[in-house]
Amino acid sequence: MVRIEQPSRAGRVRDRGSWRRALAKALTLVAVVAVAGCNFDVSNPGPVQDKALDDRNAHRAVTNGAARTLSDALSEIARKTGAVVREIFPSGNTGLYGINVQEGVGLFEPDQSNAIWALGQRGRWVSDDAVRRLTDAGADKDVLAETYVWAGFASRFAGENYCQAVIDGGAAQPHTVYFERALQHFTKALELATITNLKLAALAGRATTYMSLGNWTAAVADARQVPESFVFQAKYSSDEQDQYNTIAWAVANRPYRVHSVWNTPYEQYFLDTGDPRTPWSQDPKFPVGEVQRPGIGNVPWKFQLKYPSVADDMDLADGREMRFIEAEALLVQGNWQQAMQIINALRTKFTSLKTGKPLEPWPANSLEEAWARFKRERGIELWLEGRRMSDLRRWKDAKRPGALHPLEDPSNPKTFLDPNQTLCIPISQGERETNPNVR
Repeated sequence: MVRIEQPSRAGRVRDRGSWRRALAKALTLVAVVAVAGCNFDVSNPGPVQDKALDDRNAHRAVTNGAARTLSDALSEIARKTGAVVREIFPSGNTGLYGINVQEGVGLFEPDQSNAIWALGQRGRWVSDDAVRRLTDAGADKDVLAETYVWAGFASRFAGENYCQAVIDGGAAQPHTVYFERALQHFTKALELATITNLKLAALAGRATTYMSLGNWTAAVADARQVPESFVFQAKYSSDEQDQYNTIAWAVANRPYRVHSVWNTPYEQYFLDTGDPRTPWSQDPKFPVGEVQRPGIGNVPWKFQLKYPSVADDMDLADGREMRFIEAEALLVQGNWQQAMQIINALRTKFTSLKTGKPLEPWPANSLEEAWARFKRERGIELWLEGRRMSDLRRWKDAKRPGALHPLEDPSNPKTFLDPNQTLCIPISQGERETNPNVR
């Protein structure tokens, strides 16, 4: 140790210059002694080489990256589409974590869709590339099978949300191209997987994809193999903001109060039934959203509680949805009585937060009424899971009977929706301007 002898107070006053010189010399000596015992050799390899990801020890990270990009897209786009189809009502800002003016009235515009177009496309590309990389690298079968599962859900997600398919700079194609790719991924996962949960995830994902394509025989065949207790989810975390469930973050009041359950089908429904699938609450200190909405003013702030935490995961597929697939297939066949039995068997398994008793079954006396009840119940079951817009789109395309709830019907002026509500996200302006194959 180097010891520094300090001069007296009088000496410091008389000769501050000599004191400073002595201190500097001593500190220099300390530094020399300290450095002599350390190794400061640095090797800077620069950017990580692409081939490093082919190493077996990196394979899990590659798969996790595919899962992460899908999670990023899911909660953000589920929030946007939820506003467009009135699962939630815009009550706050139109910028960061917000709902823009067009989305607030049920419209997606190309010049406003760059971010949500890019999110889904990145999710699809990253998972597809992960499949390619891990296949070439000879990855473990179950790691590769899981990667195929994520790729399947990423493609299904794109098919459900985008008006057209664009694959890696190619031309615009029907949105069903995404579904066809999802089927391939899920089928390959089934061939590879040895873990039961991976097999069930692939079956459930494939069943929902067959449903979207209208192949009810195949959809039901897969759905019947998935037990009602099964759940497969996209993961979120409170560790950092990039990993948040943004549906929860957008109403965390830090500072966002972006959306509300006000003036949606779920506002009065929860008050009437206490259905634990559609919970919401209020804060008397913050009765309205943080900014005025065009043509409305300050919207009463009634915040969702399905996802009370930014770390809450979101369902991608589960066994209960498989039963809904079976019920819908029966409705397509005209067998509404049996379909209603399935619907009400699912419904009455929940206990009301209001009465403490099982939820009341839905009545139906005709095929049209049964379709209306089914549409309502599926919306309740999958509330804020990013699936409603796709459901409304396919029912509209197939001309299914059964009325929607008045507060999700764009012909009703009380919804504040544009009558020309869009049920898919168009190719973004950015894609149009940078992809020579798309005009």
